[in-house]
Amino acid sequence: MRASKKRTAREKSRKGGWGMTDSKMLDAALSYAARGLLVYPLRPDSRETLPNLVPHGFKDATTDEAQTKKWGPRVT
Repeated sequence: MRASKKRTAREKSRKGGWGMTDSKMLDAALSYAARGLLVYPLRPDSRETLPNLVPHGFKDATTDEAQTKKWGPRVT
């Protein structure tokens, strides 16, 4: 039987949506944007946008790599 590893609060907070780490979420978003798919930041495990980053919701979606990196791991 394997012993379960107890995760710290920091490790839990580093998880993005769908159980992905922040860096994997950002990598996925950059990959989508490079293929021409629009991306924008969402709350983790939610469909709600982050109004302080995208005040116009999905209308602020972009394929711009620099903007996607600026938003960081919150992008989906």
